[in-house]
Amino acid sequence: MNILQKKTGHFVFIDGNLEMHTYRDYDEVPDVSQFTNVIAFLPDIPYPPHTIEEHEIIMQWNEEFKKVLEKMDGD
Repeated sequence: MNILQKKTGHFVFIDGNLEMHTYRDYDEVPDVSQFTNVIAFLPDIPYPPHTIEEHEIIMQWNEEFKKVLEKMDGD
């Protein structure tokens, strides 16, 4: 289940040519396996205190970041 409805934030990657790519919407990020480094992965998180649903969203972002790192490693 994907509960990430709002996918804005600050996402910065570097490709194999050392060019920086910056995105404000995670849906605009292409296949991350083309990048070599993550410079910033900062989704817009609501200010605390958080509801249970917001905690679930934060955990979903953590899982998404792990997936990005795995894809960049070629796994």
